[in-house]
Amino acid sequence: MSKLTVADSIRNLAVMYQNMVEAADTLEAIGSLEQAAKEAKAATAAAAAERDAATKDLKKAKDAIAEAKDKAKAVAQEASDSADATAIAAKYKADSIVADAETRANSLIAAAAAKANDLIAPSVAQAEVLSAKVAGLKDEVDKLELLRSQMVLEANAAEEKLAKVQAQIRKMAEV
Repeated sequence: MSKLTVADSIRNLAVMYQNMVEAADTLEAIGSLEQAAKEAKAATAAAAAERDAATKDLKKAKDAIAEAKDKAKAVAQEASDSADATAIAAKYKADSIVADAETRANSLIAAAAAKANDLIAPSVAQAEVLSAKVAGLKDEVDKLELLRSQMVLEANAAEEKLAKVQAQIRKMAEV
């Protein structure tokens, strides 16, 4: 075999070796991409699970607010149907229910906000949805505060009405 033939054979082997190295690099890059895709799918599933948990917490908060509204309405009805002592008790109950509802709502909002903060990194869109829901809960708390104010006004009106009735009774007793 001549030296030129050997040199050509060596060059051919070097080119084939270089092509094999490039193929190995390409396969390694594909493997890295596949691993990254698997990890992204796992992170997406975890974020979806956390989003679902946060959604459940938000629903609990809404349910608590609805329950507080129902209780507040019942207290308001009781206050309008009864006299002096009942009006004072109704005012106290309403304040207590609203305070409890605010505490529960704030606790649930804080929990939902914490979960939302955990979701921000993997999914900004999901965090925006949760923030909107938290804002809705704050609106519900504001509505409860307005309802409490209305109940206080109704209780005060009931006290005034009671005072008028008592004055009429005194007038009738004097006659």
